[in-house]
Amino acid sequence: MWSSTCPSAKRLEGAAGTIMESIYRISSTSFDILLLDHYSSFCWFMAGMALVRILKSKIDAGAHIEVIKVNSEIEVIKHILLRLSERTIIGRRQIKLLNEHFDNEIGIQSFQSQANTTELDPISGRPKKRTKVSEMLNIAQGTKIGPGMATFDGPIRLR
Repeated sequence: MWSSTCPSAKRLEGAAGTIMESIYRISSTSFDILLLDHYSSFCWFMAGMALVRILKSKIDAGAHIEVIKVNSEIEVIKHILLRLSERTIIGRRQIKLLNEHFDNEIGIQSFQSQANTTELDPISGRPKKRTKVSEMLNIAQGTKIGPGMATFDGPIRLR
């Protein structure tokens, strides 16, 4: 299980955040990513893998806003790897592996395992209402952001 108090987990989140910043910098220019070394795409791929694990922990914790943020970061990584996969075999392989990892960790199996677990509210003793993962990932479509709620106006800093 992923823990937010673990120093290694915090370092991994910080590294993924730094890699995301580099992706945003590269994406904001007209630089051709094919001119970069393959090590760059490997770093993007590994950041995507780490973010999938972070996303899974946020889903388990029921942190709706964080789920949306981390999922959007994963989508950015998928997009840049998809751009790379148009002309390189390494990019194709990396996007395929990232999609498989996402499906294994967050996909149908997670939906089914969530449906089978019932947690009790410690105060009332009633079963807690668990939000489905699909609802968490689509929550931004029907939710109005009011005072005191977070807005999404830039890359998240995973630190």
